[in-house]
Amino acid sequence: MKIQKISHKTLAETAAGKLAASLLDGGLAQGSQLPPERELMNQLGISRATLREALKSLEENQLIESRPHVGWFARKIDETNITQAKELAGGDSGSQSRLAMNEPLTGPRRIPVAPEKPIHIPNLQKDRLGTFEFISWWEREKVQQAKVLVIGAGALGNEVIKNLALMGVGNIFIIDFDKIEAANLSRSVLFRESDNNRSKAEVVAARAKSINPEIHVQYLNADVTTGLGLGIIRRMDAIIGCLDNREARLAVNRFCYWMNKPWVDGAIQELLGLMRVFKPGEGACYECTLTEQALRDLSLRYSCQLLARQNVLLGKVPTTPTIASIIGGMQSQEALKLIHNMIVEPGKVVHFNGLTNVMHTTAYVPREDCESHWAYGEITELPARAERTSLQDLLRIARSDLGQQAVIELDQELVTSLECQSC
Repeated sequence: MKIQKISHKTLAETAAGKLAASLLDGGLAQGSQLPPERELMNQLGISRATLREALKSLEENQLIESRPHVGWFARKIDETNITQAKELAGGDSGSQSRLAMNEPLTGPRRIPVAPEKPIHIPNLQKDRLGTFEFISWWEREKVQQAKVLVIGAGALGNEVIKNLALMGVGNIFIIDFDKIEAANLSRSVLFRESDNNRSKAEVVAARAKSINPEIHVQYLNADVTTGLGLGIIRRMDAIIGCLDNREARLAVNRFCYWMNKPWVDGAIQELLGLMRVFKPGEGACYECTLTEQALRDLSLRYSCQLLARQNVLLGKVPTTPTIASIIGGMQSQEALKLIHNMIVEPGKVVHFNGLTNVMHTTAYVPREDCESHWAYGEITELPARAERTSLQDLLRIARSDLGQQAVIELDQELVTSLECQSC
């Protein structure tokens, strides 16, 4: 006599069946969000790994859909998926099978393993990034291959660069034109008293390398508005602005939009701070946030009467190391999300008030006539380098490639002479 093997449903299949039944009888309405994982685990009496296996089965059968960092949502039951829903539900139907599943499912418990990535037990004694492997979405290769530009090496820049080095971001580029002074020591974790009068960019680059010798760090002593080439911007995965003035932010914003690159801005004052992500084509940009008066102020920046006062105030905004740590941490975190292609909220600003510990988010309104909202087309790289190429050489190269009608259009005005009426 041949006896057929009795088939038993796994816990995951049973859980998927109860959820499918709830979808069929309306317990979970179309487009509604499923309860949080913790609540579903408690109702079904199963582990997180078993629940995720059940949810994955429902997703494969087009019954639910995942919205990253938001949750699971019920899809419409129609001719494309009703057969799968009925097969999963099996004998489960009616109100008893809805998410009022007070009777826990019985059966063997499984080891809670996240389905998103294979099991990997790192050697925590030898692997400095080992603990990150326990993060479900962490991808070591992406982080180690990432290129991040940090603009500004002051209080915010110190925190951001320290965080990037600790997280193992493989390629960090730093630009700052300023030098270290004693007042910087109270809010900049990477500076030492012996660094007085040294280049900020050079010092933080060396300290980042000492934190993590496995990363690559390069620096540039220059003003971002005039000394940074767009070739660097276009090679970055993320740009982080740790700046203290509108002119520099506006320059960085336009550079990033021209090259179609996202950037993360941060600002601090006393116990107040803000963080915002700008991404071309998604929401407002930094220039959209500027008022007409702010734009007029920028156009007057180099008038002699304003220059002396602004030079005194430049970089002298009172801050604390605590707010620098908070905002710098938020900026680093957003950069990490950009590296992993995770969802961010571009065109919005997160305000943090350290006096009241209140945080809130506000969405900016994009301006249709914003001058930053355009990008270069196809870019042709030349073997010539900027420091050894004159305008005449560049024009000759352009005309040999594009024809004799080609002209050179400068992004900024070229001043050949200047006479001050006030002095």
